[in-house]
Amino acid sequence: MVADPACPIASLDLLSQQQHDDVIRWNECARTFAPFQPVHRSFAQHALETPHAPALLFGAETISYAVLDRRANAIARHLQAQGVRPGALVGISMQRSPDLVAAFLAVLKTGAAYLPLDPDHPPARLSATICDVGASVVLTDVGATQLPAMSGVRVLDLGAISPGQKEGGPAVEIDPQSLAYVIYTSGSTGVPKGVAVAHGPFAMHCDATAELYEMGGQSRELHFLSFTFDGAHERLWTALSCGAALVMRDADLWSAEQTLDVMRAQQVTNAGFPPAYLQQLADFAAWRGDPPPVSLYSFGGEAMPKSGFDKVRRALRPRKLINGYGPTETVVTPLVWKVDADAEIDCAYAPIGRPVGRRSALVLDGDLNIVPVGVIGELHIGGEGLASGYWNRPGLTAERFIPDPFGEPGARLYRTGDLARWRADGVIDYVGRSDHQLKIRGFRIEPGEVEARLMHQTGVRSAVVVARDIGGRQQLIGYVSGADDLDETSLRTALLQELPDYMVPARIVPLTQMPLTAHGKVDRDALPAPEQLPGDTNYVAPQTPAEVTLAAIWAELLGRSRVGLTDNFFELGGDSIISLQVVGRARQRGLSIEPRDLFRHQTLQELARVARSDAALDVSARPIEPDEGAVPLLPIQRRFFTEDAGERHHWNQAVLLLPGARLDWDAMARAVVAVVSHHDALRMQFVEVDGEWQARYGEMPSIADLLWTRTVAGAADTTSVAATAQASLSLQGPLLRLIGM
Repeated sequence: MVADPACPIASLDLLSQQQHDDVIRWNECARTFAPFQPVHRSFAQHALETPHAPALLFGAETISYAVLDRRANAIARHLQAQGVRPGALVGISMQRSPDLVAAFLAVLKTGAAYLPLDPDHPPARLSATICDVGASVVLTDVGATQLPAMSGVRVLDLGAISPGQKEGGPAVEIDPQSLAYVIYTSGSTGVPKGVAVAHGPFAMHCDATAELYEMGGQSRELHFLSFTFDGAHERLWTALSCGAALVMRDADLWSAEQTLDVMRAQQVTNAGFPPAYLQQLADFAAWRGDPPPVSLYSFGGEAMPKSGFDKVRRALRPRKLINGYGPTETVVTPLVWKVDADAEIDCAYAPIGRPVGRRSALVLDGDLNIVPVGVIGELHIGGEGLASGYWNRPGLTAERFIPDPFGEPGARLYRTGDLARWRADGVIDYVGRSDHQLKIRGFRIEPGEVEARLMHQTGVRSAVVVARDIGGRQQLIGYVSGADDLDETSLRTALLQELPDYMVPARIVPLTQMPLTAHGKVDRDALPAPEQLPGDTNYVAPQTPAEVTLAAIWAELLGRSRVGLTDNFFELGGDSIISLQVVGRARQRGLSIEPRDLFRHQTLQELARVARSDAALDVSARPIEPDEGAVPLLPIQRRFFTEDAGERHHWNQAVLLLPGARLDWDAMARAVVAVVSHHDALRMQFVEVDGEWQARYGEMPSIADLLWTRTVAGAADTTSVAATAQASLSLQGPLLRLIGM
């Protein structure tokens, strides 16, 4: 500043030379890449070299690389006969099956690009997407949604295409800049936007990802994600381009139990899930005590909290864990954080890691200056792994994909809108968003798109959509104002005809007027929390054991004070992810239901009627008299007693609680007696006989054993009493003690 007083402050470089060198080093790509080869050519090479190796495992069916290649070649020749040429766009609206994978392959073999469509989305949204992208051909199957007639669009039934013989596929030259696929994401202007991804960046990304995930011909990956999610295409093509086998989920939702069983039976080595579902797997594996021997789990799409990370590594016990981060515009996951499963994290959420492949990751301020370590800025992604841009949106492309001031001429940066900061070792932490963009169930949602659809409804003059934490999870909540007779049910029904279910607010709250800030903008912080639904006034209490059990589970997961017989799961805020949690918790409490049961039988009463009682687990079948005598060890208990755990009696937990008012110790005594009386497991005793540990139910402890009351004079006394009490617990009983001080 002294040398040049006219120098703008915004242009001053605050980094030392060492800090600049660190940023360069953190963005260096040490590995060398093979010459460009598109992913479908890599697949075809494996089909030639290892034709009998399994490519897909779908239920009881195993499809080899050679068989899948022949099927794709037949579809590709048929598409060419229908006029599909290089550079064209082909829509694919099909249920999950081997033919769906063959269709993706076939389109790429013709030199065209594919547009993945979810057949369960509303027909109006599907047709709007097809018309927006300009696809002239759409592949479907018998299980897909009936598409409305569209001018200039031919809908081809894949089932009508004859199986391939041994003829080869089309020989079409592919350039690195040739389009591979277009995938649509939520748009802030009210219209979804297509992200166009070219072959070069995608092939580079899959090559680098296979190495990071330690994948090869020996690998088996469970493919779980929806194909409208870009992560599903990374997992598909990474596996098929490196010779691995894909264990493919069908179109049904899988419960945690089913997923764990399939991974064990199929000897899965790699699996990727949204964080919420991975935590469900960990919960169920911890309860059952027998995690499958999966070597590497990956997760992404939303932040993984520390508590969830710790749960996953303890319960699932993999060798490695990977957190994948990235907007669709940066070709799936431009950053990953890979650690051994015994790693600890010292922050609220798992870090998002380092750049993948030939990419750069920069944390910049508003003037595009690099910020120092620990300072929050906007994350920008550069290098080769960027999308081409937004389909037919040059203005938006220019706004989000900007010239890279630190790169070679022509290099670009993508402005993610995500706030981040560097750690001292170059690992990047995600901090939050710089705008209102949301992540619900792993899906990226622009509130503006949902708000625009609400504004189109009769009587709505103003609409705001936010995410709120309800029942321990993020839910989409809409607020509307306008006519006096705005009806929540009617508005949700209308949105379900236009939007995917994950974009439809769980609740829509009519307001007389929107709260405003002093500057006249909507005050989002002042929006009221949704009240209980009016239907709660018509409450009908559950009566049968199945109804009572399911009502308790719904109340826990949906954040409700009570749930009645006529309550509808989805109207209370349920969704597909929560339905899987219902299935898992019901299983643990002795009731067997399938995820599809919640979609077919949506009220509590209807669901209870189809729930099957599992005699081996059914808590409601327990005799009125307390359980007595010997009991077999659970798998997790057997593992505990076979491991070298040191002084086993000291493996207990303690918590110190400070009440806000004086407690009634007689009432506390009655409460702890009631808890131990109800939960027979708290009377368990474990003894070692001839080198073998055995379990049995003990006598009901006395009140004096369960509740100690002590007078303490200060912190030292408190610590001493607590240590004595904790040391008094024993595997021979008691397992529980309450201390009042």
